[in-house]
Amino acid sequence: MRDNTNEFKIRLARYLDELHWVYGELYNLDDYSFHDLCDILSQAYDNRSEKLKSWDRARMQVYDWYSGNEMFAYSIQATFLDKIKSLDNFISYLKELGVNCFHLHTDYNISDSLDLLINKLHDKGICLSIDYQINYTSSNHPWALKAKNGNKDYQKRYFMFDNWKIPREFEKNLKEFMPESSPGNFTWNNELQKVIMTRYNNDQWDLNYNNPKVFNDMVKDLLSLCNKGADIIHLEDLPYIYKRLGSDCENLSQVHSIARVLRIIIDVVCPGTLLLADTMTNPRNIAPYFGTVEKPECHVLYNIAINRSIWHTVATRDTRLLRYQLDHIHQLPKQYTFVNYLRGHESLIWTLDFEELEKEGMSKEAHISYLNRYFTGSTWDSNACGVMCEGDCIKGSVASLCGLELAVIQKNAFKLKLSMQLDMMLHAFIFTLRGIPVILGGDELGYTDTGMFDESKVSLRKKPETKESQMYRMLKQFHHIRESYNIFENDADMWTFDTGSNQVLGIGRYLNDEKLLAVFNFSEHKQIVKIQDLEDFNDLLKEIPIAKEFPLEPYSFKWLIADMKKEDEMNEDISI
Repeated sequence: MRDNTNEFKIRLARYLDELHWVYGELYNLDDYSFHDLCDILSQAYDNRSEKLKSWDRARMQVYDWYSGNEMFAYSIQATFLDKIKSLDNFISYLKELGVNCFHLHTDYNISDSLDLLINKLHDKGICLSIDYQINYTSSNHPWALKAKNGNKDYQKRYFMFDNWKIPREFEKNLKEFMPESSPGNFTWNNELQKVIMTRYNNDQWDLNYNNPKVFNDMVKDLLSLCNKGADIIHLEDLPYIYKRLGSDCENLSQVHSIARVLRIIIDVVCPGTLLLADTMTNPRNIAPYFGTVEKPECHVLYNIAINRSIWHTVATRDTRLLRYQLDHIHQLPKQYTFVNYLRGHESLIWTLDFEELEKEGMSKEAHISYLNRYFTGSTWDSNACGVMCEGDCIKGSVASLCGLELAVIQKNAFKLKLSMQLDMMLHAFIFTLRGIPVILGGDELGYTDTGMFDESKVSLRKKPETKESQMYRMLKQFHHIRESYNIFENDADMWTFDTGSNQVLGIGRYLNDEKLLAVFNFSEHKQIVKIQDLEDFNDLLKEIPIAKEFPLEPYSFKWLIADMKKEDEMNEDISI
């Protein structure tokens, strides 16, 4: 019989010195709080079910279990999940599509129904990813209510001040997240007669991670979520978690210390669980949230830099920025796993690499203005139907931003075809990248509402003449091809290559004598693509040979594959 207690002690001993050191740096060698943290870890391990512990052991044997080419994720908002009549039918639908990872986006406390959802997903071989808001609580959270009742210990869990002197000093360096609905970063609270830091919303109080009690109790809640069976924990807005007067409170070194401690905690208590983070920050500051190979932080990151650059490329038809960022990503260690997506639940915020764009003569303000006008359909060459949100950002589904919504409204067959080609080309692009492709609920059917699941329309996927059916079948085919060919594995070497046009992006993959070239036309015009490689290639979708020079239709793509082993064998025969 396995000695589970010994298992925990061995893991803890492996990291104890580092855990104590990093935690001590954060909290001034507060040994009382550190011992409290260790007790929390021990209790969480004891509370973890034998089933989950066995999964931990199995996943530890396959350290990269989450980065295989079979991974395919699907995300919806919890509000839509509540409207689904049959959870069993919904999960069967996910399995039919090929989904094996389900992300639930939620803005509120998880209800008891989470246990049922997790069990049903796990029974079908689908892992669950779920949001964990680590930055703030609502003003109605139990901690906030105790603070309002005068409990000094709980008031210290937030940033509260008797007057505006220190908040005004903070404001000198802080950007505003919600300048229209929640201007500024602080709010006067009449109940407490105090100024409270509220960076995200007037009713959302920022947590004070200078206080070890905040960290320890947030860890306790996080591990409770892990013990329910959540496979992936999404740490929202991680770069902004730590605040220091005189700084911009973004990407501070303490943030990475906190991320490292959280990773150690996960590796000790529940090593089969993953930490996922989004980093709405400068693209050059994203990769560090993986940590290092020796001292990792997050297991997985949302590929926000590529996501923003995709839509920049759609609007400009210029692939140079996208290629530049892909070249950077391809140089990272292969075990660094990104979640690749087109649209998320958040608005499209233009955190582009403007330093690179300025080299091409683009100013930040003018380009953001152009992007916003393009994706709201306000330029002559745009069919997008995005909606402007506060803070110079855009809201809209993939279908809406690609022009499908407008084409349907106008009943324009030509625009419908073009927008569907763009939509499918962009999805093929994220299926080509290293990492986990994720689609937002409804994207597979061309819905114009973000993150939804409309049971009344799902049946349209079975009617071949509908756009829903065409898009559903194409996405399903993308996933089938990706999981069927080893060339799409994370271990493949990747690079970009010249296609003869800045409007066409070329991506190469190589693994075990197989070579794949992928080309993507970001223009509404036909392009001529020239392949410089010596090998003979076949069109992977059509399974036919392809010439060295070929036309690429508007907003279309090709996956071209060559068997290098066969080429070598043929060359050997010729030499004989």
